[in-house]
Amino acid sequence: LVRIDGINAVSFAIEGEPLKDEAGNMVGLMNGDDFVENTVSSPSSYHTDTLVLYFANEKGDKLVKQTVDVRHSSNVSKEKLIVEKMLQGPVGTGASPTINPQTNLLGVSSKDKICYVNFDDTFLTGTYDVLPEVTIYSLVNSLIEGTDAEMVQITINGETSAVYMGVVDLSRPLRENLDWVAAEDEE
Repeated sequence: LVRIDGINAVSFAIEGEPLKDEAGNMVGLMNGDDFVENTVSSPSSYHTDTLVLYFANEKGDKLVKQTVDVRHSSNVSKEKLIVEKMLQGPVGTGASPTINPQTNLLGVSSKDKICYVNFDDTFLTGTYDVLPEVTIYSLVNSLIEGTDAEMVQITINGETSAVYMGVVDLSRPLRENLDWVAAEDEE
């Protein structure tokens, strides 16, 4: 369907209810990047990847790096996998979540070295005691470190006019910012 001119995304419903993943989260709008054509192996094959994710330190004023091994379906783009793992929060201790867990991911796509991440407006509601910049750069740095993207454009319901927590302007793509990463001895 997304190959038809004028159709940019599709949403699935089952008996009138929005499609949900195995964790019960709404899948939301899906575009061409959500469907992987895999001619080498079966569509249900799995890959193991090591992801570098950035979460908040315990004070919520810096980022800490967390390396996680994940097994995932080959049908899920690496960009979407990273955002889903960010929404789930860190594993273990020493790191705190940054993104409101009630946030719905509406879509993730990449084009021309820019990763586009579209959330619903729940994203704008911070639920953790974390600096706004820490939340934004936890996502931006994780995506840039783990993909070919050089910038990340965060949209809210497809719009770029938001300002996160009145501090971070989301109207243009953001570059990686390692100034927010805590020094090794601060962790």
